[in-house]
Amino acid sequence: MRISRPGGSDDRRPRPVAGRTASQTATLFAALREAAGDRGWLPFSTYMDLALFHPEAGYYARLEAVGAAGDFATSPSLSPSFGKLFARQFHQIWRHMGHPSRFDLIELGPGAGQFAASVLAEVEQLPRFKRALCYGLVERSASLRTTQAKRLERWSKLTRWGETLAEVAPSGVNGVIVSNEFFDALPCHRLVQTREGLREIAVRVVGERLEEIVVPLGTERLAAELAAEGLALKLGQRIEISLASLDAMAEIGARLRQGAVITVDYGDVAREVYSPRRMGGSVRGFYRHLAVSDPYARPGEQDLTYDVNFTALARRGERAELATLGLLPQGDVLSNLGFDREIAELRRGKSRLEADQASAALEKLVHPQGMGGAFKVLFQGKGLGKADLAGLGGQPLPTFLWPWER
Repeated sequence: MRISRPGGSDDRRPRPVAGRTASQTATLFAALREAAGDRGWLPFSTYMDLALFHPEAGYYARLEAVGAAGDFATSPSLSPSFGKLFARQFHQIWRHMGHPSRFDLIELGPGAGQFAASVLAEVEQLPRFKRALCYGLVERSASLRTTQAKRLERWSKLTRWGETLAEVAPSGVNGVIVSNEFFDALPCHRLVQTREGLREIAVRVVGERLEEIVVPLGTERLAAELAAEGLALKLGQRIEISLASLDAMAEIGARLRQGAVITVDYGDVAREVYSPRRMGGSVRGFYRHLAVSDPYARPGEQDLTYDVNFTALARRGERAELATLGLLPQGDVLSNLGFDREIAELRRGKSRLEADQASAALEKLVHPQGMGGAFKVLFQGKGLGKADLAGLGGQPLPTFLWPWER
């Protein structure tokens, strides 16, 4: 998620959001005050969770559109080819696993369902794989579940929903657990290095306003996670640590019996995410395709996000028996999965202008100075042995044929 229009910038002018009411705002502030309790403040992670996921007043409670009609665009919303290319990787993993009669494909945080629709449309061309496929969608937002169900109606026999991974896969997963911009929406703690040591940034509720304050660390896990990175912060430097993301990765590792975990998100390794070049951290909002620097500007009306620390995710996955297979920029992965051939197909039989228009969106996904470099793809596996995955640069299976080659 969270790609703004070219030239998009911070805009703090309060503009109305479709479907947002004064009652919802009041409900959210009541929930924030309740979470703050007698102490009058709450951790930023709690604020972020309520602002995004409160069942009545959170941002995702009313979110229905992703793309031009929403507040941000995602790779799947820009081009269906994104899902088509990853469908190739899922098919290859199924073959590496010995063509099991049941293959679970679980998507975490499916957004508006564009990725699932693209994958399932491509799977139509692979009848044996389709017969084995069981597509599960893990989604907390009731409005998004409705949007997804409408988009995926033609594949209703292959799909199932749940609010948690345990609901969707109570007996475990044999296949792939995939996510695209799932972890960057999980609540994070914000920390700051002070003269007194590492402290936590909290949120104080003052009437209908929100203010930042600095408090002692709420849990020793925060200091332990930073210590595990082996990095020293500069005085005044702010960073984010998402314990919720680490807990989610632990559950993913526990649920996966055999197969792969493929995580697509923007972020980097720890030394880059926590670089002193980024003194202010990476938390920001998105509202009507504009990046917003103030995360408190529109509680419940704007998306909130931050850069993912892939080093921490991989480390936590290894503790849950997930082998780290590789981490590559999104552009490299898409290229490995046949981007050039997909571009050729999109341009086939069209005039120069039509061809340029058809391929423009897909080309955005691989540009190294844009989405192709900012987004990374983490591959983890369990029980795959030395699987030579195409997305990581391995040789694709020789029997795989694109639709126009069949």
